[in-house]
Amino acid sequence: MFIPLNFLLFFLLINFYSISHLKSSETLGSVLVDAYNYYPDIKKSKFDLEASKKDLNISKTDFLPSIDLTLSQGKQITKSNPDTSNYNYTTLNPSSLDLALSQPLGATKYLNLKSAKNNFLVSEFKNESLIQDILYKATKNYYNFLKERFLLDVAIKNEENLIQKFEATEKRFSFRDVTKTDVFQAKARLAEATSKRLEAENNLEI
Repeated sequence: MFIPLNFLLFFLLINFYSISHLKSSETLGSVLVDAYNYYPDIKKSKFDLEASKKDLNISKTDFLPSIDLTLSQGKQITKSNPDTSNYNYTTLNPSSLDLALSQPLGATKYLNLKSAKNNFLVSEFKNESLIQDILYKATKNYYNFLKERFLLDVAIKNEENLIQKFEATEKRFSFRDVTKTDVFQAKARLAEATSKRLEAENNLEI
């Protein structure tokens, strides 16, 4: 892919400017971390993803086998009756243990599980897509900020340079070294530089 030379030079200037002038400012890495941790839409997307994950886990538990355990304890009964044939008659109710294992199956449960899986996959995709989009925008805004700040510094230096030239032209005019036209031209160039500096300040604030 062909990259225009002027674009490449401008990109290199921006990166050099960011390294040499913004050491104490936020780096791109810190901007992206802040966007990821504090952007409201990302927080909401994470919450929705977690909710869909919980729904999926609940749907999975519907297919887990269930165990029913029944335990009964017998008791011994001793009776004494006037009838000598039933004297010290003993009745023994034995203990019992019942264990039942069941596996719940059904079309409704299967459809609920499938729906929960699909909802989770959709939430996961939306979350990743949203994060990528927000981080891309944060990166773009960061480099736009660097560009506008770089252009403002260039405009300020250009205005300062033209102020000096205008003052020098006025002095030379006092000595009749230049014409009045030269003074007007220097003043016009300074006015244009001031206008560009104000425009750069406004772009940076936006």
